[in-house]
Amino acid sequence: MQAQQVPHYHHYFLNGMVFNPAATGYYQTTNAFFMRNQRNLGFEGGNIVNALTVDGSLFQNKLGAGIILYSDIFGPSSGTGGLVSLSYKVNFSETSFLRFGMSGGVEDHRINFDQAIVKDPDDKELNNGNPGRKIVANANAGILLQLKKFQFGFSVPQLLGINSDFKALINDGTSTGGSYTFERHYVGSLRYDFEFSDKLGLKVSPLALVKFLPGAPIMYDAGLLIDFRDFVWLNATYKANYSVTASVGFKIKKSICIGYAYDVVINNGKSYAGINQEILLGYRFPVEVKGKNNDKELEEAQKEIERLNQEVVAKRVEIDTINNQKNREKAIAENKYNEMEKSLNKDISDRNDSINKLNELLRKKVDPVKTDPVKTDPVKTDPVKTDPPKKFDDSQIKKSDNDYFIEMDQSDSPQGLYVVFGAFSKDDLAQAQLNKYKSEFPEARMIYNKRNGYKYIVFKYSNQKQPVFETRDKAHQKGLTKAWILNYVR
Repeated sequence: MQAQQVPHYHHYFLNGMVFNPAATGYYQTTNAFFMRNQRNLGFEGGNIVNALTVDGSLFQNKLGAGIILYSDIFGPSSGTGGLVSLSYKVNFSETSFLRFGMSGGVEDHRINFDQAIVKDPDDKELNNGNPGRKIVANANAGILLQLKKFQFGFSVPQLLGINSDFKALINDGTSTGGSYTFERHYVGSLRYDFEFSDKLGLKVSPLALVKFLPGAPIMYDAGLLIDFRDFVWLNATYKANYSVTASVGFKIKKSICIGYAYDVVINNGKSYAGINQEILLGYRFPVEVKGKNNDKELEEAQKEIERLNQEVVAKRVEIDTINNQKNREKAIAENKYNEMEKSLNKDISDRNDSINKLNELLRKKVDPVKTDPVKTDPVKTDPVKTDPPKKFDDSQIKKSDNDYFIEMDQSDSPQGLYVVFGAFSKDDLAQAQLNKYKSEFPEARMIYNKRNGYKYIVFKYSNQKQPVFETRDKAHQKGLTKAWILNYVR
């Protein structure tokens, strides 16, 4: 017969050390699991496997240690043994690491000839019904690679490959018996955890397990594990050439684990395979949290943290609402201000156009017969032609240096004399100053210097010295000592 010897377990996704010693101490808790697997009980002498495992982690989960006690009964053949398992962890990051594991122990292997169903009960190999017994060494090795949510495992059960010879004395004194070889097996496993919702606590994990023994059929499992809030799990698995298995389990207070799996046999022996099932009982000893007396206090602290987080979220929503309302009001105010400024600039531009046109007419009006009060006025006439005897200090007039002034309607500012109060880089400040002194200086307006990007507040414009000096002196008398005269020539 060609068959694998390593016991078959279903709940390896919870207790991986039954196949791979590198999974020893995988969790930070101390764990105790009992598994009972029953297969082919419809046959006389079916297979029953019992396994008890205890493991935990040491030195901040760097080292894992555990023990495995098991019994494997298959017809007249039985094995009872124990293993000590150790693992070592190499961290790559907080969620990625590599574990190495070894386990070693002994097994009491027996063949109970009196339980054998044979044609010839007098066969010498049956040794008159006396059991054959051999105590042999056993060892396993494995690795476990975790890369965030992906897990890969590889192990070699029955690493030593020891041959067990059964010798017995029969009635005629001759030596006879048989042998049993603990063949080296190879086991590989894959798993990936998809976490769909932290709020719901839903995790879905595809699983795969392959067992290989040279000279025997390859066995493989492919399944899907669904875990809800680390409380209830459901599992469906296809086992090649054997069965479709469904299992369910739950945890009580995240410590007590109860699981049950049932195999629906699909191969040729399904009509007389009988009951095929596995029962899991487990207990995870809770980890003490420094500064906390028990799990209840930790749970209360977690609830308080969640409540505070909800308050923070509510405050953020309130602040966002206020900011949105503030931004809307600010946008409305800015639009209104821009419309008013646009209207005011248009009024100023229209007035400046009128002033420029009147000044142009005054310059062209040279008919001596007409008594234009503007031309005959000794103050406002061109100083070249009708300048009164009054003298002005030309040193107080500043000449422009590559300046280029334009009106607020983008038209060129006329050349001539300007009484300048100040130059401003900010539009709102310039407009405020203009509004402030507009009542005292009705001709005040704003012009823009393209050379330096500043806006100039102008109290007076004229081609004659007298009106600009008078306006300048008026400004000084009112305490506006920064007012000065500019001779603008392009």
